[in-house]
Amino acid sequence: DELDDLDAQVALLEEPEEGAIIGKTFICILADQFARLKTGNRLFWEHESSIFTMEQRNYVKQVTLANLLCSNLPLHAVPTNAFLPPSDSNPLVKCSDLPVADLMPWKDTSLIEKMKKVESGSRQQDKVHKEEIKTGKEAPKEEL
Repeated sequence: DELDDLDAQVALLEEPEEGAIIGKTFICILADQFARLKTGNRLFWEHESSIFTMEQRNYVKQVTLANLLCSNLPLHAVPTNAFLPPSDSNPLVKCSDLPVADLMPWKDTSLIEKMKKVESGSRQQDKVHKEEIKTGKEAPKEEL
């Protein structure tokens, strides 16, 4: 008797919208669900509290599915809007004409610095160890 008592799965039986595979009701349900997932997730990539820096978020906004497909698959061309089939209004674009991914915003220099410190420490330990072998005496602990 109530509108709230309707089974949402019935929406799957609705006639599809033009150019879609689902009807209006299910389109609304999916759109609402996506909006709630996006705004309800404090770590969603667009939120300032996400794990990405501002520079990374700005870069992600520029990347298209066409870029991702060309960067990760052996393709020569993709539709401009890779979510839609090629057509007069959505022509194929050569992968070589698309911008190449710039991963510099994700470069973690802190790991490189840590590795340099470890390497430097290892070289120092090697020097001390070689001296111990030459002299037969154990080096004082503070030299390590």
